[in-house]
Amino acid sequence: MKTVNGDAALEIGTPFSFSDGSAIVFYVVEHGAHSVLSDNGDTLYHLSTVGLDPFNWRRASLIRNTIAPYGMSLEANGEIRALAGAGEAQHKIASYIAGLLAIAAQELAWRGVPETVNNFADDVEQYLRAWRPAATIVRHPKVKGISAHDYTFAFLWGDELVDVVTPSHQATGSLMRKLGDVLSAPGEPPKIRVVIDDRHDFERAETEKQIIGSMASAMLFTSLVQAAGRPTVH
Repeated sequence: MKTVNGDAALEIGTPFSFSDGSAIVFYVVEHGAHSVLSDNGDTLYHLSTVGLDPFNWRRASLIRNTIAPYGMSLEANGEIRALAGAGEAQHKIASYIAGLLAIAAQELAWRGVPETVNNFADDVEQYLRAWRPAATIVRHPKVKGISAHDYTFAFLWGDELVDVVTPSHQATGSLMRKLGDVLSAPGEPPKIRVVIDDRHDFERAETEKQIIGSMASAMLFTSLVQAAGRPTVH
């Protein structure tokens, strides 16, 4: 892809996600013999949308301390960056991913979310494939909202965008802002399905389903399992 400055860049989609299922994605921009690794500010944006203020000086300081051992820095504009010299890209990319995962782990601690949540998207993918085996699944598709911000969904399943969410006020609030931005963009609005994890708190999941259902097709994970006609993985 090209950056806004016209520089050549690679978008790296990882198999990892934050606590609400948002994909962890970053970019590699070539500058001569060096490569700049950047998250384009997406990590701090994600933290802010789930109700965690990453610009609070204490939290920003903790983020800097968390990523420093991985050779990463937090810039004043909220971008997380690392520099790779000639021949260092492979090692730096692995280290950069590890640093982003360290922030994701810190997010879990801040929100009190169990680590098993990160496996939810993988479980959903398994049952989507079982439900409609002929449907193509693309991981981490990007869609531009009316604000011109790019949003990442968990999957493109056939012609339908699919996102996953755990039942919490913060996660639902973040998702609703995302849906509103994407659905308000010019052109034909996309089909969007949201799968809600109801394995641990059915009542809360049902409540969040009613809220999300006002903007997108919402279904509980147990309903997906039933539709797929396969026994649960848990």
